[in-house]
Amino acid sequence: MSPAQAISRDQTPRTRTSKRDLILKTAHDLFLVQGFEKTSIDQIAEAAGVSRQTIYNNFDSKEALFKAIAGALADHVMEPLLNEDLQTGDVDSTLTDLAERALALMVLPSTLALHRLVVTEAPKFPEVARQIYRSGASRAAQALATYLANQSARGILAVTDPELAAEHFFGMLAGHRQYRALLGVAEPGRPSDGTRAAETVRAFLRAYRV
Repeated sequence: MSPAQAISRDQTPRTRTSKRDLILKTAHDLFLVQGFEKTSIDQIAEAAGVSRQTIYNNFDSKEALFKAIAGALADHVMEPLLNEDLQTGDVDSTLTDLAERALALMVLPSTLALHRLVVTEAPKFPEVARQIYRSGASRAAQALATYLANQSARGILAVTDPELAAEHFFGMLAGHRQYRALLGVAEPGRPSDGTRAAETVRAFLRAYRV
C-alpha cells in the first residue's frame, strides 16, 4: 500500500472523506516535489481544485496537513493492533502482520521520499518535525507498547518496559534495510522482506515470551 492509499483509509463520512483525502494526497505530492517550506496552501488548493476555506475547514494549517499525512501512515501500520479481537488472539500472527505492514511501508519509494523530506526540513521547522514524530512513529510505537503491556498482563509475554520493547521491535525491523533503501544501496542476496519480518518476530518473542 502506498502512502496515498493509506491516506485514503479514512472512516469519516464519504462526502467529507473524499474531499479530505484529495487535499491530503495533493499536499503529499506537492510536499515531495517542492518541499514543505515552498508549498503554500494556495498551491494545494489550486492543485486539488478546492478553495482555501475548504482546506481550512478540514485542517487548521499546513503543519496540520503534514501531521495528518504521517498519521495516516501510522494508522495503516497500527491496524493489526487496533482490532479488539486481535488483543486476545495469537501474538505471533499479530506481530507478524504488524512487521510485514511496517516493513513494506517503510521501504516504499514514496515513503522514503517523505522520510528524506522530514529529515531535511527538521532543522528549519523543529516544531513541525516534533508533530510529525508524535503523530507517526511515536504513535505507532505507543500502540505497540500498549499491546505488549496487555499481553504481559495476560501472562503471554514478559515485558517489563513496553515502550523500550516496542522500540526494540521497530529497530530490529528497520535495521540496515531501511538505511540501505534511503541511500539507494542494492542488497543482492539479502533475505526477502517476508523472511525479515518473520525472523524479527521470532527473535523478539525469544526475548519476551514467557
